[in-house]
Amino acid sequence: MKSSFRLLLAAAAFGALAVSSLAQAQTQPAPAAAPKPAQARPRFLPQLTPEQIAALPKWTEMTMTTRDGVKLAANVFLPAGSGPFPVVLSRTPYLKDALGELAGYSAKKYTDAGYAFVMQDVRGKGHSEGFYEAFIPDLEDGYDTVEWVAKQSWSNGRVGMVGASALGITTNLAAMGAPPHLVAAYVIVAPYDQVLNTFPGGVLKDEDTLGWLKGQGESQAQLDQVSGSATNSAFWNEHAMTTQRKFIRIPMYNQGAWYDIFNDGNVENFRWLQNYGSKGARGNQKLYMVPAGHGGLGGDKSDVEYNQPGALVPPTEEMRWWDYWLKGIDNGIMKEHASIHQSADRIRRKGQLQV
Repeated sequence: MKSSFRLLLAAAAFGALAVSSLAQAQTQPAPAAAPKPAQARPRFLPQLTPEQIAALPKWTEMTMTTRDGVKLAANVFLPAGSGPFPVVLSRTPYLKDALGELAGYSAKKYTDAGYAFVMQDVRGKGHSEGFYEAFIPDLEDGYDTVEWVAKQSWSNGRVGMVGASALGITTNLAAMGAPPHLVAAYVIVAPYDQVLNTFPGGVLKDEDTLGWLKGQGESQAQLDQVSGSATNSAFWNEHAMTTQRKFIRIPMYNQGAWYDIFNDGNVENFRWLQNYGSKGARGNQKLYMVPAGHGGLGGDKSDVEYNQPGALVPPTEEMRWWDYWLKGIDNGIMKEHASIHQSADRIRRKGQLQV
């Protein structure tokens, strides 16, 4: 998922992507002091002035301990006021500090709306201890994190989880664990079944699977286990939506894209939970599909350009979801259509316009 996961949807802000600092190599002494290295700006970020950067929410790093004694680190952003507050949580393998001084950009819309926002490094990444295995411990770790957040003095005990792509997977996994204080979730472009996504039609999807895992630093032994597991087994089913979604008991808003690599995931998760889910989940799901790709419209490697105007989820939709479920504000969102589908009326491919 080299091209996929590096482009997490910023509307969900959920997460920090790996961002490197760009520095100029100096081979000869310069007559003036070298400029301060500039941090690369992800394309989802607007150009911010120094004053705007200084005004971004500040965070405090806090550490929790999982059931097996591993310490996980999180950045906690609090809104103005004395609290306690409802909390929106996100768990990332892409490093909570990847955006550096811009990390507050992802949190701002939550703190501005009166929510505490927590961004946590998953096990084995960033400042979190432990051994990294993509998504293997995230059901249990997600459960423990939700319950830890709910007990903090700044939390009112009502916790929501949000995430796109890999962060959507960690959100789904936590929901399968059914932590008592997880009230709702908002999931963007995430799959519903890992083995079907890894081996579509029985063929290994190499770049989006092994390529992404290599980029995350997984060992050859871990890669061999994935590539050698083409059939359903306990390796997949222990943490698969198809086998564990029956334990989900919360409202979930799935946001997907028709041209996304996981487009069937959001649709299927919505369909099953809405019609066959457990109490608390059944009848309380929502789906919003737009004509877009994974993390944006088109992209550097794509030969497709989508008709962008209107191909976006309204920016107020996520906060309306949290206001309804975490604050108890009856804003009418659950009286609206359970699913909304936008179609692509124009697709430009290799210079030709198709209608």
